[in-house]
Amino acid sequence: SVFFHDLLLDLPLQDAVGYVFNYQRQYPALGLTFWPPLFHAVTGSLMLIFGPSFFTVKLAMAGFVLLFVLSLWLTASRSLTTGWGLIAVALTCATPLVMNLSNTIMLELPSLAMGFLLIACYRRITLRGEWKHWSEAVLIGILGAAMLYTKQPALFVLVALTLDILFGHRHFLKDKRTWLAAATLIVLLMPLVAFTLKYGAVNIAQSIGNQGNIYVEHHRVAARWSVEGWTYY
Repeated sequence: SVFFHDLLLDLPLQDAVGYVFNYQRQYPALGLTFWPPLFHAVTGSLMLIFGPSFFTVKLAMAGFVLLFVLSLWLTASRSLTTGWGLIAVALTCATPLVMNLSNTIMLELPSLAMGFLLIACYRRITLRGEWKHWSEAVLIGILGAAMLYTKQPALFVLVALTLDILFGHRHFLKDKRTWLAAATLIVLLMPLVAFTLKYGAVNIAQSIGNQGNIYVEHHRVAARWSVEGWTYY
């Protein structure tokens, strides 16, 4: 987050790549090759107002927590009554996992916030049975990309929504706006994919390969594509 604060202050337009490499040499734990930039870019922007401090990071996290609560409510309200929707949100937020993630600077809750916001918008459109505006399609594409720019494993949400369209709302495939949403998503994700393929070899190896021990040599883990690996938690 401090990197984005410094980047916005310095604006190295003439040699942005060199600036990043020099910054990485000074701060090797920068983590740009592991964590996508949305949360940190938002936090870095807030640091321009409130200063580079832990308070600002917590403030950004609080904003994403509020977004999570709101998006969860919007999602629940599509299927439940107001009372049951409030109960569902309250019970979810009261779980130890959510409470812990709300007080920890990690990307899980921001990713959930963006995911539920995408699902809420998706549910609104599918329950209506049709697209209303071309702008809705663009918005869906932007939200899908924003979710992955928050944390990459949220890709599973896109897989689920794709399957839902294929088996539950196939008539959407005949609408050009559906393909506009997909095209918007793909175009926006191209920089993230290109950056990951070029600089994220270690991240790819420990994420989808069988090198979970790539950081700590003697920390053996289950094979990524084994039953044990997928049922670890």
